Amino acid sequence: MRTLRATATAACFGLLGWCGGVAPAAAQGLLAQPGFVAGGPGALAGSAHAAMGGPIAGADAFVDAYGDPLVMPAQYASPSQYVTQAQYGSPAQYGCPPGGYGGGGMPGGAGGDPFGGAYMNTEQCGPHYFDFSAEYLHYSRDKSPLTNSTVYSTNGFVNDDNTVVTSPFDEARVALRGGDVNSEDGDGYRLTGRFDVGALSVVEFTYSGMYWDDSAVALQQGSTQLFSVYSLYGSATNGDFDQDGTAGPPSGADFAETANADRHMLEYESELHTAEASYRRYWVGFNPRVSGTLLIGFRYTNLNESLTFSSFATPGSISIGSEADNDLAGVQVGGDMWITLLQGLRVGGESKVGLYNNSYKAKSVVASATGPSFNSELFSGDQTAFMAEAKLMAVADLTPSWSLKAGYEFLFISDLATVGDSTALAQPYGDINNISQFQQTALPAGVGPAAGANSNGEAFFHGFTAGVEYVW
Repeated sequence: MRTLRATATAACFGLLGWCGGVAPAAAQGLLAQPGFVAGGPGALAGSAHAAMGGPIAGADAFVDAYGDPLVMPAQYASPSQYVTQAQYGSPAQYGCPPGGYGGGGMPGGAGGDPFGGAYMNTEQCGPHYFDFSAEYLHYSRDKSPLTNSTVYSTNGFVNDDNTVVTSPFDEARVALRGGDVNSEDGDGYRLTGRFDVGALSVVEFTYSGMYWDDSAVALQQGSTQLFSVYSLYGSATNGDFDQDGTAGPPSGADFAETANADRHMLEYESELHTAEASYRRYWVGFNPRVSGTLLIGFRYTNLNESLTFSSFATPGSISIGSEADNDLAGVQVGGDMWITLLQGLRVGGESKVGLYNNSYKAKSVVASATGPSFNSELFSGDQTAFMAEAKLMAVADLTPSWSLKAGYEFLFISDLATVGDSTALAQPYGDINNISQFQQTALPAGVGPAAGANSNGEAFFHGFTAGVEYVW
């Protein structure tokens, strides 16, 4: 459009010169009459350099991002004003004048411009804009569901007598803890597209996906086999309780898959997906180096996590797991602000907050190779959740179309259903495993599960991003 308008203007002046008998060169001079300066900063730079005894820049020495010669309002940076400054030894300034709409010029380079004149293009001081961006995300989760480090398995009986587990707990026998699984670091990506819907207005669509996946394995050490939290680390199989939680020696089938095992494994998986549709309205400060947007929009976020304990023994194998799922949907508001440091280099920040309805549920799953399998819902419901997001960003232009982008982000979500230690509180063999109600006093602090799945958990993520932006 800019090129088309310039072509039409040139054609009109050419026609005027032909009709009035004015030579084409004289008609071009009309552009230099009050109101406009032909060549824009190029012409101004020539005047300034001539005043300082330097070479004269051509009228088309400077071009915009599309390669077209610049044509700027004469009053925006009048030659007389800046040539006078140059005569007194100060660098000539163009484009964004000091104290005015564009801020001050910058020392160095042609006419005080370190980028050889590109800085003089006032259009480049405007709002940060892109049509499409793609980013890599690396998040760490501070409020991990496995921070309690529950002991899931031990090498041999946790004690040598026929009593229930007592304090102090023999740490030398610990084979597998919840903290052995990395539930903190995850990787993902984000895609963003923008579409113009009016002057200084865009509609933005964003999708991001984050993934956590890790496991830890405990293996039999020599002839000493593994015992799990489900049999109170072997004390239940040692003659104190059977699988029904009553006194007496257990039968041969009690805890068959988890006791006397040769391998125990703990797996954690989590996914965080977000889809956003927002309306953004641009704003520009008194100094166009400072600009940004205000936004309002819809956001959907899904956070799912699961924790699974698997045991492999001679009689058979068993998997005992728990899963929590959260679907959050609601309205968010926010905005961003950008500051142009140098031509082609911006830094900025963004924040968003919103209230959401969280439709949540938690369930436990037991899959046994030798016994019954079942899937039971622990709880479900709807509640209001709060979400806040903050970003610090930097963008560096590579070409008029491509830019590099990097930043650091923070995300907080409240009122979530989380798995907690619900896997350790599962009951694949009966009441003996309901440690929180039946035998919690038998486990020292920091050994057994502190709490099961709950619906008032929180999640705090933070991490860096890196990607590209594209303008067409």
